[in-house]
Amino acid sequence: KKELEKMAKIKVEDLMSKDVISIEPEKNIVEAATVMERNHIERLPVLSNNKLVGIIARADLIRALIE
Repeated sequence: KKELEKMAKIKVEDLMSKDVISIEPEKNIVEAATVMERNHIERLPVLSNNKLVGIIARADLIRALIE
């Protein structure tokens, strides 16, 4: 119970990434994979006109390669 109370005090802003790496929806999956690999990230926000329009994950890239 004590641990849950401690965790409940932690805010998302305390844990979130502040320097977000993103990609535009027009880029291809090779470019997305390259950005993810170079930055050691598993998920990549997709922004259009500075607005979040989606997120691409490594699993999405793998699925695309299989299809």
